[in-house]
Amino acid sequence: MGGAVSFLLMWLRAFSELGALLIVGNRPPTVGVYMFELFQSSGAETSVPYALIVATIGIAFSGLLYIISWRRG
Repeated sequence: MGGAVSFLLMWLRAFSELGALLIVGNRPPTVGVYMFELFQSSGAETSVPYALIVATIGIAFSGLLYIISWRRG
């Protein structure tokens, strides 16, 4: 249950950061902005596979950092 709540809070925070970035940065070239514009133009069918790829890369990178820090500590 705690993992699901953490995931939801992480997603909500990332979404709010994207909104702030869009307001202040006026369409900066980031992955979040690209996926948001892809969703706006093409819908979920096109943007969800890219979002899953980015999420998989993020989870793999986080897991790698966790394993490295666990071995050293």
